[in-house]
Amino acid sequence: MKAADIKSKIARKFIITTDSRNTTGPAPDLLERNFLVKKGNLAWVSDTTFIATREGWLYLAVILDLYSRMVIGCSMSNKNDTQLVEDALTMAIWRHKDVNGVIVHSDRGSTYASTKYRDQLINHALRCSMSRKGE
Repeated sequence: MKAADIKSKIARKFIITTDSRNTTGPAPDLLERNFLVKKGNLAWVSDTTFIATREGWLYLAVILDLYSRMVIGCSMSNKNDTQLVEDALTMAIWRHKDVNGVIVHSDRGSTYASTKYRDQLINHALRCSMSRKGE
């Protein structure tokens, strides 16, 4: 195995990525699990994930328009922090310009519940929506 540079895949411990103790309260679920919309720029959904690489974890935040299912904003970083989701949102806003009243739906993660992220939503007249716990 050493001569062929083959390594076994080691199962990694579960990592908690959400700490909601020091964030704002959750926003109401404006989508109510209705993920079918009739036109673009009515509702966006956002989520983050982490990818194991040889250099460590790579975090990815993505925003999709629910109507087209196209990626309209994304960001990558070696940290899962508020800046990651803010950058993805900035890209989505920049690409769509007229975003007044668009619902931006996410989970209750600490990055989405942060004051800085929520302020960015308010400053662009976006409506914050969050899934109920466990969804």
